[in-house]
Amino acid sequence: MRKAVLLALALVLLSGCVLFPPEEQTKYEIFSNLPSEGVANAVLADVNGDAFAELISLIGTAMGGKALKNLHGAQLAVFTYEDGGSAAVIKLNTTMELNELMESLPGGYEDLVNETKQINGKQVVLLYSSYDKGKENPLCVWREGEWLNFLYYQQGYSYVVNENVAEKPSINESLRCDFIMEKKYDTKKAEQLLAGSAEMKKKFSGVGKFFGDGMAYIENSSAYVSLFGDENGDYAVAMLQGKRADSNLCYNDSSSGGGAEVVKRGNKEACLKEMKESSSSYIMPMSLSLIYLERRVGDYSLVVVAYVKEKKDAVINKAENIIFGLEFPGEEARWTDKMTLTVKVYENDESFHQMPVADAKVNLYKYGYSYIDYEYGGMNTLEPIKSAKTDDNGIAKFTDLEIGSYTVEASKEGYLKGTDYVYQGDTNSSIMLRKLEPLRVNVREGSYSSSVPVAEAKVVLYNGSSIFADGGAVGYTQNYEVIDTKYTNASGVADFGKRSIENGKIVVSKESYDDYTTYLSTYSRNITVYLTKKYNYYNYSGKPFTVTVRSYDASGLALNNIEGAKVSIYNKTSIGNYTLATTNYTDSDGVARLNGGNIMDGKIEVEKEGYRAYSEYFYYYNTRNIMVYLSLANLNQTYGYNKTSAPAENCIGNYSLRVWPSEAATATCTGSNGAAIPSTGENAADWFNYGGCGGWKTYNVTPGSQVMIHGYSDSCAGCSLWHINYYLQDYYNSSWRRVGYVDGPDERGATYDFCYTPKGNRIDIEAETGFYVSVFKKG
Repeated sequence: MRKAVLLALALVLLSGCVLFPPEEQTKYEIFSNLPSEGVANAVLADVNGDAFAELISLIGTAMGGKALKNLHGAQLAVFTYEDGGSAAVIKLNTTMELNELMESLPGGYEDLVNETKQINGKQVVLLYSSYDKGKENPLCVWREGEWLNFLYYQQGYSYVVNENVAEKPSINESLRCDFIMEKKYDTKKAEQLLAGSAEMKKKFSGVGKFFGDGMAYIENSSAYVSLFGDENGDYAVAMLQGKRADSNLCYNDSSSGGGAEVVKRGNKEACLKEMKESSSSYIMPMSLSLIYLERRVGDYSLVVVAYVKEKKDAVINKAENIIFGLEFPGEEARWTDKMTLTVKVYENDESFHQMPVADAKVNLYKYGYSYIDYEYGGMNTLEPIKSAKTDDNGIAKFTDLEIGSYTVEASKEGYLKGTDYVYQGDTNSSIMLRKLEPLRVNVREGSYSSSVPVAEAKVVLYNGSSIFADGGAVGYTQNYEVIDTKYTNASGVADFGKRSIENGKIVVSKESYDDYTTYLSTYSRNITVYLTKKYNYYNYSGKPFTVTVRSYDASGLALNNIEGAKVSIYNKTSIGNYTLATTNYTDSDGVARLNGGNIMDGKIEVEKEGYRAYSEYFYYYNTRNIMVYLSLANLNQTYGYNKTSAPAENCIGNYSLRVWPSEAATATCTGSNGAAIPSTGENAADWFNYGGCGGWKTYNVTPGSQVMIHGYSDSCAGCSLWHINYYLQDYYNSSWRRVGYVDGPDERGATYDFCYTPKGNRIDIEAETGFYVSVFKKG
């Protein structure tokens, strides 16, 4: 719905100026269309036909567009409410009808749905966005004589939390625009809020052709704007009431392309800026030359912005006459091209209240990448421009500074350094210091979810510094210096005490483990490092095998031990063949115990009538305690398990749509983090023969439409899902048909894409080993 409102608002704002309200008291009557209860802010704008004619003369008739040329005036009234809602009335003086008007605007009229309703004798069109399926937020449009009117209300939502569920409240029907139109509302609230703006309007009468003016009351501040022009330029005069916290800096903004100077008339001062900008927009394809004047008196800010058409000197002179001719009570502010920077240094207490840090050293540097440690935010060794100490309130001030951008660094013994960046025009900086905590390194073997401490691990602490090339002008390199070395205690902890190091690193090492490096920051004081055994450290050659064989019951939830399953261990020979080494059967606990002999690498095969056979490869560094989950053979098929290769096809097209399994050997399986994951449906587990996932999955497909089976494997040294081998079946002619065997790579970090065109509406993947799989169809 917002888009519809914006389309209408664009007509009022096409001139690129912010407009506000009207002149005669009777023009407050426009607010009688808007509810006045709970109003917080108000805006009223009026622009006449001369404004649109002037805009067309500037940008050209062709660029003006039909809608702009047919506008002879516009008015806007806006209320915003204490609950966050807002309401607006837009009145356009035009002979254009709604369809004609909308079609002439960017974006057209296609995505708006409308209906007609009679309200108080008016034929009202209700516009709904195509996204407003419930038709809750209409835009009401109706004509009264030469005026085309738009009314809109946007309710402020406050979500209700009920039992940890956020519930969206229902729309307040009484605040829809069609119900609002059935009433008339009191306009006194608008007059009250805009009274300050009306008083400011009395201070000024424009000189030239009047285009429009406006008033606003926003966040306890009043404003008045007037627009007019003459043969040399167009002028916007703004008067704003409300205290301003920023300093009166008069400086040349590098992005404006112009200059800045302080101009005076008697005891009055203003900041004059010339801004030049090239515009390439279709609305204003020209080079802009703007004059900006600002004067401050008491709690008033007075601004004149002038667009230069001819005779820049004449435009500047008129702008100065306007701004210095305004009389307001209060002390005249003075302008300066030097800035005072106030730096507040603080720490947070346990309740996160800001507590001042006294006697902290504050260094000021000219901003630039060559002065900053780009990665960590600390300073390099270049000398600061100025230094100061904070007072009892944690405040340090730097005066008489050139207006520009700076880097500020605060430090104090017992704290970590803090850094802030001050950009052109900013006069305040705030830096939080963190108390220096002991630097402790916890070294553990395993992962976050399951780990044990590692004692006697070597922990080396480095301090880092930036070394800049070409005297600091271009780039930098990082230099690290060893400052301490410790070994972990029985709890796996190395304690370095309180160290003022922000830009450094820690290297942890121990025999039989891979080295680990982590980098320090201001927030990393208590560091945990997880070490992993080296790839070839574990060696289970010759160890006995304990194979536990289980199966899920029909519910897919409970596990049953499988007694009498045949477990065969094969030894891998030097030439890559597998020879039978030993065989045994599982007992009533589902456990088969087998002698390892001199077996290093090999494979295990498990079979039992009524179940799908299972095989898994193992290596000398894999554990001999093996858990196997068998799947019921329930797909009405005969298992020959001949490894006739499935017909490979070229993968042609874009496979972007995921196909999730519709059936699986179990209802759920367990991930590495111990959480139960569904075996079917969206976001189902995508692996076989691990965590009770079973060894087969069925996917619903489209006959004759090619699919891609994307197999991939683990890359970690101790992981077991890295043998991409499976049987592929296709369901057609009322039965399952074995397509063949897919023999993918048996290596870590591998992927294997196999494309197949199914004859039936289901395919089945029977995993011979453990790996991951995703099935995709063409997008």
